[in-house]
Amino acid sequence: MGLERWREPLAALLWGVLPALIAATGMSPLLQATAVVNALLALLWLWTRVRDIPVFAQDETLKPGAWLGAAFSARIALYYVAAVSIGALPTVLAGCALPLLARAGAARAARRAGLAGLALLAAVGAWGGALDHPLALGLALAAGAAWVIEERVARAAALARCGAERFVFYRLIGGAVTLPVASVVAGENWLQQPGAHAWSLLALQIALALFALLLRWGLHRRDRIGLRASLAPPVALTLAVASHGWPGALPVAAALLLAFGAAIAFGNA
Repeated sequence: MGLERWREPLAALLWGVLPALIAATGMSPLLQATAVVNALLALLWLWTRVRDIPVFAQDETLKPGAWLGAAFSARIALYYVAAVSIGALPTVLAGCALPLLARAGAARAARRAGLAGLALLAAVGAWGGALDHPLALGLALAAGAAWVIEERVARAAALARCGAERFVFYRLIGGAVTLPVASVVAGENWLQQPGAHAWSLLALQIALALFALLLRWGLHRRDRIGLRASLAPPVALTLAVASHGWPGALPVAAALLLAFGAAIAFGNA
């Protein structure tokens, strides 16, 4: 029971680590996303074949599953492009702000979530580097909006009744189909030859994404987007401070993040 309680918080912490790897890998963003999603899809397909679990059927889950895959692929594509363009920290700050603001309401936890979302937006403004790249910052905010849409689609009654394998399959197949096309349309070079360092970081991305997937396995019936969005920013902040110290107005961002992020981290329903 104790381990079960910590599964989703641990997955949220990994979500704060992954953008740092994305920014440091040095490969084209959509090409990175394509490699990670397809690697996870291949592992899932192998698992379902070994256990003879059907994951594709023309039933009531197909339509919401297609929308789920589209929202997931949009979120991943926007997040990867933003992380490579403006770095991990502002991407996480902006990407987690809208999911928290979307939870704002009259209840105590919902009020704290709304305040945390506003704090993250203020932290982005305090950290001036992101404001020099408004398009990339807009992509990070759009990734947060796609995350909200994805979580709402995931609550469809038909998807709530399907198994974890099919639920994850719908997400990954959406990315596997659309991300390579988006990469080609964006003009990314598929003939680039990354060095050993880039390959190792890409492999680490896949490993951490797989671990996060396993931690959240079977939890698709629970909406804990507030928990994930409140825990990821402090992790990204810690990594940024460890790597670069306290540049610019980052202490202001730290105060906002730690005050509001810690307050709601375990308080969301």
